[in-house]
Amino acid sequence: MPANPAEPVAVTPGVLANPSQSLERQEGALEALLRRRVEAALADPAPTIPQEEVFAMLRARHASPKSGHRFDE
Repeated sequence: MPANPAEPVAVTPGVLANPSQSLERQEGALEALLRRRVEAALADPAPTIPQEEVFAMLRARHASPKSGHRFDE
């Protein structure tokens, strides 16, 4: 956002002309990114962490007064 509201704002060509098409492109790019991340995670040879261990770590982190969060079941 410009410091002066009277200043023009740069707009990517076509965004205002067809906002739904712009949104579809953005959604497509996000979906492709997420797909690549999931595929990379599934291909990772590192050992998995059991669900119980992950939740125990999360509970410990959120129970810590340092975190400022609480996690109640």
